Amino acid sequence: MSRLRKLNRELINYTQGTADSIEDRDDFFPLDTDEQEELIRKFELRNASKNEKYLQYLGFVYLACCGLMLVLATSAKRVKPLAPYRRILLVSVQSIGCSFVNMQYSTITHMFRNRFLPFRISSQAINIINIVVLILISWQVSETAKSPALLLFLHVPHWLFLVSILVKRWSEEIDSELNTLRSLTYKFKSA
Repeated sequence: MSRLRKLNRELINYTQGTADSIEDRDDFFPLDTDEQEELIRKFELRNASKNEKYLQYLGFVYLACCGLMLVLATSAKRVKPLAPYRRILLVSVQSIGCSFVNMQYSTITHMFRNRFLPFRISSQAINIINIVVLILISWQVSETAKSPALLLFLHVPHWLFLVSILVKRWSEEIDSELNTLRSLTYKFKSA
């Protein structure tokens, strides 16, 4: 029984990330079906909490970039050197908003489903709209931007769109790996 407690403690430490490695691999016995389900559930909970935390951090970055673009666009009336970029900055705010909605799409649709409100815009439609907006931004920037630093700054919505696509793809990969792990469980009952 003490050997089983030691194994359970090592497994819990291993799943929580507090253990560096499992020293003795010979002590690693097969898990019964309940322990497998508990282990997979812990993986899923840890993954969901980390994803939520990272999405909150990224959401703050998106909000900060969006706010900066909006402040620059509203001050473009008073500052003459920014006047030609006012339209680009306003459209950039819309693009960053689309990227944010795309990144948070599953959370947003889940929220609308819980309130019984239909959400008929698909993630693909949001991406298509955003790509069209980004092409328009690139076209306007190529005509008006004069310095490389300004060119890089006005392409921030493009980078944020790429980040949203990568984060979404990474999250879907991890979810599919967890589903694969769930399908690989084996039938075993300990005595």
